[in-house]
Amino acid sequence: MRIFAFFTSFVFLVFLQTNSISGQETNDSTYHIVKKSENAYRISSSRKIPIDSLKLWNNLDQNYTITEGQILFVSRPETEVFLNESGLNFLEADSIKTNFYSPTGSEPEESTLNLKSREKIYGFYTKSTFIFKIFLFVNLFFLISSIALMLLILYTRINKRIIKNKVDKCLDRYRDFITGWAYNENSEIEKETIFSEIRNKIKREVFTTELLSLHSNLSGESADKLVDLFLRAGLKKYSIKKIHSHKWNIKAKGFRELVQMKIYDENSHIAEYLNSKNDELRIEAQLAWIELNPDNPNSFLDNTRITLTDWWQLNALISLKKIGNIPDFGKWIESTNDSVAIFAIKMIGIFKQFESIELLIRQLNSPNSKIRYETICTLGKLAQPAPIPELQLLFYKEGTENKTQIIKSLIMISDSENAAFFREILLNENDVSLRILSAKGLVSLGDSGLETINTLDLDADDLLKRIIIHAKDSRI
Repeated sequence: MRIFAFFTSFVFLVFLQTNSISGQETNDSTYHIVKKSENAYRISSSRKIPIDSLKLWNNLDQNYTITEGQILFVSRPETEVFLNESGLNFLEADSIKTNFYSPTGSEPEESTLNLKSREKIYGFYTKSTFIFKIFLFVNLFFLISSIALMLLILYTRINKRIIKNKVDKCLDRYRDFITGWAYNENSEIEKETIFSEIRNKIKREVFTTELLSLHSNLSGESADKLVDLFLRAGLKKYSIKKIHSHKWNIKAKGFRELVQMKIYDENSHIAEYLNSKNDELRIEAQLAWIELNPDNPNSFLDNTRITLTDWWQLNALISLKKIGNIPDFGKWIESTNDSVAIFAIKMIGIFKQFESIELLIRQLNSPNSKIRYETICTLGKLAQPAPIPELQLLFYKEGTENKTQIIKSLIMISDSENAAFFREILLNENDVSLRILSAKGLVSLGDSGLETINTLDLDADDLLKRIIIHAKDSRI
């Protein structure tokens, strides 16, 4: 459609330009006096006559030689006009050079009379206006670009089809071979054939993908055999090459392959990208480091410049659970890197590292609101009574979000020491949502809490009564 539009506009412009040129120049003169710097080609083009006719009418030599001031016939002359016309005698009297026209000569054949295509195009172009030349150039540019784009798309589709055919042909065979390797069912000839095939990049990628896919669903001895196949097939060196690729997604793929195949001796390559400016690459490198350093998985947290995103923290948790070697996160809780400190605080709560409670209590005084919030959450998860006084005092200094979390954490701790605090919030707090939470906190304390609520209910106003009813409703 785009090419059709360009072609249509081009034809329209040519039509307008042709009419413009034909309207601008109409010269029916029989003669032309040669001016300085003119040549036969330029005159034939400007007069729109074949060069061979100009030669014949004016008896020019093979080189079409003309001189300044020379009179040329620019239309076919008749013999009588040439011999008898008084105007010609006048020109001869002034000694102006003219040429002899022989009527006995034959006109050029029809094919000779037509200008060469190149000469016609050049003549048309030189007569065009400047605006038309610009439009002509733009249309030709877009036309050529569109054709090139179509050829590129066609090439890409054909290439993809070829690759897909290659993949389809070897996919089932590779699956059978990898499964057979896990159960010692392959012959030596078959092994040599497959190992020779996967030197091809496309086939190697298919083989590697299938190997990693099957390995992720196996464990124990069968999984170890696939790791051995990965090494025996020479795929390790290609994974390392991927790490050194200039494309971040290829690097990340190399990291994942080394992690899954447990190639522990390539940590030095991964360390280069632990603080990469590319967020995705940095996350992949940090996660790979955790799994390939089971003895000290979080050593890179000592780097105060690294940034840990929420997505990375979620994946790091999965990796830590997988390797099973959980470090003491207390040593990073006071890190000057806020993202590291927040991560350490979260991990202390998830892995129930009670020995770090005192360090957490100190973090309640952190100037960073996010660190205080995560500390409050973690203290609630640990459910130890030690931080109760500090949490109650902190409540009056915090904003609504942290106040809400303090009440929730105190409810999780569920200690009778909280009864007086919940009662005070229920009676004196202006925020209704905080009052409701406090009432629920009293209910969570059991009989002592219910007794306190019932006592308040006797003299309660309408709002307080509704809050109490809400708190007692076990369906909410």
